[in-house]
Amino acid sequence: VSTQSTWAEQELESSGYDLVEMDVDVVENNGNVNDDEVIVTASVDSNAVDEILNEKGTTEEALNESKKKRNKWAKGLSITKDTLEIAGMGTKVGFTIAKTGTKLGFTIGRKCIRGPAHVMDAVLPYNPISLGLKAVDKAVGCAEHVTVGCMDISEKVTTKTITTSHQLLHKAGVKEGGLIKKIGELVGQTELTEALVLIIKVLYNGLEPSTNYSVSSLIAAAQTFAYLQRECRPTLTGPSVTEIDAYYVRRFMLFAGAAYGPVSLTIYGVVPLSSSTNADVIQKITGINAEDILVSNWNGTLYSPAYFLAVDHRTRSVVLTMRGTNNPHDVLTDLVCKQEPFTLPFEPDLHGFAHKGFLLAAQRLSKELWGPVKEALDKYEGYQLILCGHSLGAAVSAMITVFWVELVPNIHCYAYAEPCVMSLELSQRMGAYITGVCNEDDMVCRFSEATTLDLRNALNRLCDDIDLDVAVKRAMSQVEVGSNNSITHPSLNTVLNFLREQEMTEPKLYPAGHMLYIGNNAKLQAPMKLPQHHHLPTDAKMEPIPNCVIYDQSHLGELVLSNTMFVCHLPHVYMNVLGCKMAE
Repeated sequence: VSTQSTWAEQELESSGYDLVEMDVDVVENNGNVNDDEVIVTASVDSNAVDEILNEKGTTEEALNESKKKRNKWAKGLSITKDTLEIAGMGTKVGFTIAKTGTKLGFTIGRKCIRGPAHVMDAVLPYNPISLGLKAVDKAVGCAEHVTVGCMDISEKVTTKTITTSHQLLHKAGVKEGGLIKKIGELVGQTELTEALVLIIKVLYNGLEPSTNYSVSSLIAAAQTFAYLQRECRPTLTGPSVTEIDAYYVRRFMLFAGAAYGPVSLTIYGVVPLSSSTNADVIQKITGINAEDILVSNWNGTLYSPAYFLAVDHRTRSVVLTMRGTNNPHDVLTDLVCKQEPFTLPFEPDLHGFAHKGFLLAAQRLSKELWGPVKEALDKYEGYQLILCGHSLGAAVSAMITVFWVELVPNIHCYAYAEPCVMSLELSQRMGAYITGVCNEDDMVCRFSEATTLDLRNALNRLCDDIDLDVAVKRAMSQVEVGSNNSITHPSLNTVLNFLREQEMTEPKLYPAGHMLYIGNNAKLQAPMKLPQHHHLPTDAKMEPIPNCVIYDQSHLGELVLSNTMFVCHLPHVYMNVLGCKMAE
């Protein structure tokens, strides 16, 4: 603004005319200061204006030229900032590889020297040859320390230089993303490039501090942490699910499972090889007719997983089912787990964060699918709208529900193996509209950028803190047996709580809605009716869900290390633990 106003004033006054009045306005463009337009309005004698325009061209042309220069500089500095960030990551990785290779080379060399020396010592102790080889071994050891020391110094100097330059650009207000956009434009895949860069940053931030520890040390720390979690596992006490609600939870899990199609479900052993098409699978598992499948798209892309829209006359529902992770694009959507500022559309005063990948997918699909969904609801008057899905499908279904709550009065979402989608307060606020299901140690229900950083910090502390390691070993040897023959571990609980309070404090995302937890550590109380209202078929079989409690999602803020954390997540496992029966 000051540049443009100064230019206008100088041009007017240099022509020998007095400036009567000047006004400067900034017109914002998409909230990006680099795209803002600066409009200078000056009041002078009309003849002066004519002369200036003749000499310099129109004010609009001058402003456009200035805008182009500013944008060019901004893009250049943005690319520089991105390049420095990549250089910082590359420096750490490069020096780590170089130091590891150097140490390995020196180790091999010293063993080649020590071997013959030991053999010579065994044949003839204190002989000149073995003494010479030992001297050479010591010299090589000194050379190793000097070499690695110099590399450490070089790494610190390089890292400091890059970090300082990056910080200066940041303080100057230079934005990130210029390099990503440039590469995306060159390869014609801007969105994919941005996703890959975000994922690389998350992985680097999660792993970088752990490169200071050996693999064996990290494995030992992970085993210790898993032991602490296993021995200190709490009992989750809560209301059980009514048999009516259990019916609906099972019913719509069939739709969520059917979305995976014939190939995946044949591998899982759910359907036989004879199931050749997606429509065949949907009919066999859910029992609906081919004409009840209204819309489908099986070509999942980035931020747009596959889906099908159907009518379930048994429950008088229009059912939109999102498929879970089933191809590389789906994996990328899962891993774009940056926390994005987010506000519930129907409650603007409630602020928090949402998983960026799921949010982008929901924003895209909620617009794309609203037309067909609205048409189906109009055609089948009185039917409710159900959204459901497993894994990625659960997350996107939950987020679409957030956008459609105000559009459809009778809407509910069933989210199986639901990932972490929103901040705790936002997730709890969606309890009236979403029912989430977590099977015991399922890691996806607990996975987010924050929980991975928490786990990293805890493992690093176990690697670093000798006193803590000693405390764990002592606690392991002092297991106490209570009066009712139950095993208690007060010392282990103290250690685990210490790690949680000191190292596991990142702000987290959680699965949304009322959460159903299925596990052997569930303690059932009297049943509680969930808030949704559905049409119940007259021939519906009423059976409870074993070991299933309604429990607050706040206990899902920590990754549980166990040998079932991956298996628990699979769709056919959810179908089994829920007791689903095909074409019920």
